[in-house]
Amino acid sequence: MPANNDLILGAGVAGAIRRRGGEEIQRECDAIGSIPVGYAAITTGGKLKARFVIHCRQHATRGKNQRRQFAEFHRAFLEDRQ
Repeated sequence: MPANNDLILGAGVAGAIRRRGGEEIQRECDAIGSIPVGYAAITTGGKLKARFVIHCRQHATRGKNQRRQFAEFHRAFLEDRQ
């Protein structure tokens, strides 16, 4: 099951980020638009303690490898930015 193309912060973790971080994060996501699978975008953290939020689009995963796959995706994204 693929993730949502658009950076719409609705339910789940994305929704929690928006609720805590405020509308500023959604406005930034709206300005970015959509991202393809395997890519990510960065916004400010809004009202969160974090300075930035990395929004990634990857295929939905299930099971014990989910955390590892999620961590690998973010690590690769950050390495590409150095």
